Amino acid sequence: MENGAARRMSEMARANKALGSHPLKPDAQVAVAAALSVARTELQSFAERYVAALRRLLLHIVPVVRQLDATLSEPRASHYEEYLTEISYNPSEARFVSIWAVTKGESSAEELNARRRELASAFREVVNAAGRSTLVMARRAKVLLPQLDDWMQPSIEDAIEASGRDVLFEGFRTLVRDAAGRQPAACARLSELAPLIFRHLPKARGASLTAVTVTHALLLMMSHEAGRRAGYTYAPDPEEFVDRMTAASRRQLHPKFSPIAARRLAKKIGWTG
Repeated sequence: MENGAARRMSEMARANKALGSHPLKPDAQVAVAAALSVARTELQSFAERYVAALRRLLLHIVPVVRQLDATLSEPRASHYEEYLTEISYNPSEARFVSIWAVTKGESSAEELNARRRELASAFREVVNAAGRSTLVMARRAKVLLPQLDDWMQPSIEDAIEASGRDVLFEGFRTLVRDAAGRQPAACARLSELAPLIFRHLPKARGASLTAVTVTHALLLMMSHEAGRRAGYTYAPDPEEFVDRMTAASRRQLHPKFSPIAARRLAKKIGWTG
């Protein structure tokens, strides 16, 4: 590898060659060589930063492109496409969002049903630990604590309200965290409070959310995002007039679909404000 002096001499020679019959004076040649060296260093530094930035960008872009490709390879949901176009989505957006809602609705229904069962099971174990040692309660509170997240917050808040207890969700989560830390007062309070809340929670073996219900709820969210409040004129008879989104869900997924559970779900999770 050539040293700094050799590089400068090489750069001077190239500068002389470029100038042809009008070579620079030695001091000017040194100045030019130094400037060229600085420029080359800065260019190399810029190239390294550019490559690093491009690499970071690609790490984010590639998964998105793969998801886009996977989504668009699914069968089209033409009735949802038509509805989304009517509420101001352009055709390409409507195609992507409609396919996404159908595929996401199915996976989210499975996830929400699984989470509901896990929450109910963990809550039951806490209820059954009432009156036992703080060690037993702490172990079961540790299992319950991860279930108290944003997804489950609406169900827990509804259960707390139905129980008539003056407790906020964050306060209840703090209580479970303290009980998991084996604090005697928290364990005792949780023993009293858990049974009252548990009786109002959705049961582990209760009715499951269907894919069409969650898909419809997602479309309610997308309608809300587009600044369009979806009308609600549900009629149980498929031959009677219904709102456009319900009609789209009936044509797309289920001819006897009722939007009641979907609207309740979207409101509970906060998808529609």
